[in-house]
Amino acid sequence: MSYLILSLLLICSFVYSSSETALFALPGYRRKDNPLIYKLMRNPKYVLVSIIIGNIGVNVAISSIGEDILKSRFNLLVSSLILTILIVTFGEYIPKRVAITKSKKIASLFSPIVFLTEYIPVSYTHLTLPTKRIV
Repeated sequence: MSYLILSLLLICSFVYSSSETALFALPGYRRKDNPLIYKLMRNPKYVLVSIIIGNIGVNVAISSIGEDILKSRFNLLVSSLILTILIVTFGEYIPKRVAITKSKKIASLFSPIVFLTEYIPVSYTHLTLPTKRIV
């Protein structure tokens, strides 16, 4: 069961990472082709914060569940290294490479998920963006 959850979380990490790259790689005139993408990208700060919060949460969950799976086979250092390679490769590098080459398709496919994600942590997003004025 843990392996299934870990796989689903890696897919979620793929979705967040690739959608971030795809949405921000689309030129402005391409964003207007899809009404949902256009609506999302009217306020790119909220989109970016929502994607990053979602991706961090998923990656923390991957680390937690992965450590639980690997702790019986490896020590903490080795299991952390394995999970780091797994997250960076399948949750960051490959999704961004795919999104760069297929930005319109990825943005269209994953924009509904990003749209939902933007409104789930909306209160947290509204709390974190004003910190820009403090810094």
